[in-house]
Amino acid sequence: MRKIFLFIAVLCYTAMVSAENGVLSGVFTINANGDKIQFAQGNLQATYDGSNWTWGFAAKQWDYIGNAAANNAITGNGTVSANGTVDLFCWSTTASYYGIHNNNGITFYAGDFVDWGELIGDGWRTLTKDEWERVVVGHPHGQATVNGIHGLVVMPDGWTHSSTPGGLYFEQIPKNWTTNKYTAEEWELLEEYGALFLPAAGVREGSKVGGIDFSGGYWSATSYKGPETNYYPGAYYAAFLEVSADIEVDYLYYASSVRLARPYESHEAIESPSLQGRSGEASKFIQDGQLLIQRGNELFNTQGARVK
Repeated sequence: MRKIFLFIAVLCYTAMVSAENGVLSGVFTINANGDKIQFAQGNLQATYDGSNWTWGFAAKQWDYIGNAAANNAITGNGTVSANGTVDLFCWSTTASYYGIHNNNGITFYAGDFVDWGELIGDGWRTLTKDEWERVVVGHPHGQATVNGIHGLVVMPDGWTHSSTPGGLYFEQIPKNWTTNKYTAEEWELLEEYGALFLPAAGVREGSKVGGIDFSGGYWSATSYKGPETNYYPGAYYAAFLEVSADIEVDYLYYASSVRLARPYESHEAIESPSLQGRSGEASKFIQDGQLLIQRGNELFNTQGARVK
């Protein structure tokens, strides 16, 4: 179990984010029924401007605050000593104001889970324990360094070694953080293909932020009460280190990362509005969860292979 951790209360908030612009292209099956989801473009963030909290997503998948901004400036009950952004949250209940609180009591966060997705709307939600397990353990995954940041890469439905774009290599058996190493430009190809990246953003207890670039923890919506938390309320989270990735449990006052997801809705073709109707130019669109490129009457995948 982690030994580092959280606090801060939110008195008011404003949900400001474009859900449509904030969704990644990758499609992930999350259960035996075949239900599929797509992830947010980055970790959940809450920014304080002196009077209000604004909720949204990090601009890039590898972005995290760490030991900076409001993550280490919380003074309690919804106040911070320096305005800024928080991206490590304890368990979300009515009492904890979506996990932004300074109380580190074992039972304080007990109660029904209140989904962070309510702050964004449009179908966004937190995955359950079983769903996270299907993603992190059930899909091809491996430790990586993306744009200099350590984290976990998870490949979407349908991935094979030969389908990895740009001639890039992806290893599923981690040896260290640099088993898979990508520049920002290389990652752009993988992200367009549908790859998920979860940065090792660390964990916080009170004013202490630790484990940065060493460990990653992403809350699920599933509570836990049993031996691993001395029978006090706890919750499951997707956890990874340099050579491991699994589903674990921890106390509710440990502040972790949150990556929201939303249901995948299959569309026959969603063309880029900026390219529609331009004869002779290539246009990108998503079909059955795969990013395709059309030029004239020919259709190609992101590896340049003709599919039609």
